[in-house]
Amino acid sequence: MEYMDRITLMQTFVQVAESGSFSGASDALRTTQSSVSKLIRALERQLNTSLFTRTTRRITLTEEAHRLLPHAKVLIERYAAAMEATTGTRAEPRGHIRFLTSDGLGRMLFLPYLSGFLSRYPHITVEHIVTDRKIDLVENNIDLALRMGDLKDSSTKAKRIGLTRRVTVASPDYLKARGTPKKPEDLLQHNCISFTRLAEYTGASDAWEYRDPKTQKNISIPVSGNYASDNSSTVRQAALDGIGVYQGPNWLFGKDITHGLLKEILSRYEMEPFPIYLIHPAADYLPQRLRVLMDYLAHEFSLNPWVAG
Repeated sequence: MEYMDRITLMQTFVQVAESGSFSGASDALRTTQSSVSKLIRALERQLNTSLFTRTTRRITLTEEAHRLLPHAKVLIERYAAAMEATTGTRAEPRGHIRFLTSDGLGRMLFLPYLSGFLSRYPHITVEHIVTDRKIDLVENNIDLALRMGDLKDSSTKAKRIGLTRRVTVASPDYLKARGTPKKPEDLLQHNCISFTRLAEYTGASDAWEYRDPKTQKNISIPVSGNYASDNSSTVRQAALDGIGVYQGPNWLFGKDITHGLLKEILSRYEMEPFPIYLIHPAADYLPQRLRVLMDYLAHEFSLNPWVAG
């Protein structure tokens, strides 16, 4: 079989996997569904394995297909790069990106930039996976993720694109009713809202961390309160509704503080900021579609006063 035929087989396989159906792949590839089925059968014969489990309603990837998919994407990207280098022409970035964020990062630091990116790169499609749980990139077929805090996974590579300050906030109504904490220890007498996945993002304990401006020693406050959530949007709303005091990333509250909906407190005791990264599975070759998204977000973050750094 000619090499170009193998590339076509891989392109068809990737399109079916990303479309979730043979009909969707045929539309994207501008061919017939029977042609797509024929190419997939040819690839399965070549590999001597089944790649899809077919039912009347949908198809699912087999375990072998999950293992093949990242390699197939790299093969296609490298072929395109080789053609560009040989012919001197640069193909427009194209392909599908599975992009992972937490709820807060997705709402505040990804979606505001997505429209501009898709307008600039109309041949790239983005599938946005949103979860506040830490999940494995390779196991979940994630191309790129936006995360904050220290990274410990040696199976990924990272590019730092910003910094996050930890701020402590409360609504004016709450502070009027309960008083304003003057030092971190005062929080022990306040109703504090807890984000239950704090340790996963900062690497710290579930206590709130501060730094004494005089001694430069860290202060750990075991806060408590009557509301906790594993979702950043709901804890933000709880703070806005006056339920209690909350400590979280400054970008989550930037507009709220600017418009007077929340007040920042204990700023003298602020800890050092922690980084925001774009991470992807470790590989020798980074596809063009991922490079352009990483560069685009890095540029936009550099213009955002809440995360620049």
